[in-house]
Amino acid sequence: MRGAAQHCAMAMADSPRIEAVAEERLPRPPRPYIPIPTNLDTIVVEPKGEHKATIVWLHGLGQSGSKCAADIESYKELQHPHIKWILPTAPLRNVDLREGLVTAWYNATPIFKEGHFIDLEGLDKTAERVVNFLLKEQPEDGEKKVKVAVGGFSQGCATALYITKCSFIGKYSNGNPFPLKLDAAMAFGGWMPTIKTLEEEVKAVPDARQSAGEIPMFFGHCEDDKIMPSTQMGLAVSAFQNVGANNITSKTYSTGGHSFTAEEAADVLKWLVATLELETPKEVDETPDFMEVKDPVNEEETGGPAENVTISECLEQQSMLQIDGQHTNHSITVL
Repeated sequence: MRGAAQHCAMAMADSPRIEAVAEERLPRPPRPYIPIPTNLDTIVVEPKGEHKATIVWLHGLGQSGSKCAADIESYKELQHPHIKWILPTAPLRNVDLREGLVTAWYNATPIFKEGHFIDLEGLDKTAERVVNFLLKEQPEDGEKKVKVAVGGFSQGCATALYITKCSFIGKYSNGNPFPLKLDAAMAFGGWMPTIKTLEEEVKAVPDARQSAGEIPMFFGHCEDDKIMPSTQMGLAVSAFQNVGANNITSKTYSTGGHSFTAEEAADVLKWLVATLELETPKEVDETPDFMEVKDPVNEEETGGPAENVTISECLEQQSMLQIDGQHTNHSITVL
């Protein structure tokens, strides 16, 4: 290696112009590749008892609803008899951060790059999709009986925070009215994509600051996260507090990396029980009921409506992640 470096240095001294041209033509390192999940359907985890709350949970970049279903099956803490979980899968699309098609809620761009592009159109489309899920949870007479919440990890976290902002502002970025008031929001291992415009947007709507204080929020982040620094959570928490969101619980975890851990799952379930006024669950000893549902957004990719499946089939259909050449079946581990 040292001889090769010396030879290269000598070549540059002899013919700098030619060497410079060769340097410009060197290919850039390939962007990380994430295998496409084999199951693109929306998974619904039905409550065992009376249905009192519905949560739409948004996965990270390159993941799927079936992977989140596996997490719920693994983390007994999330299996509450009164909570329905709706676990959609993001559409397949090309994004700036990854090579090839990947499941993504919006175009993922380098968030640490100054002046980076924010895909507001993609965020609005996902927000509308989540709202459509939650509106169906209410009775036709309009009387609200089921409490509704949104949460997510990594890019799903960013999207959930954007949706929360739309809820207390009362409109999407495109100006269309946001027809739903959230009862709670959860954010893990992510960031706020429109943090720079949040204060300005809230000031432009008279009642937005009061509405922000009426939505309980839970933030969680692992201190050893090497992909998304925990400082991003601190920035998001401060930004929401500055616009009136004063019902915030935030917690950092010493270990866990870029993942949604069992400790976080236990903490957020306790928080949900208190926030949504649910009964403290007894020890869960039954497998939750999983069901795939037709999702118009991904119908083209899946070939039409899905049939009911068992939990074992959900687990078989989830794809394995490949990180640094090694497979892992750990919880959500990428953006």
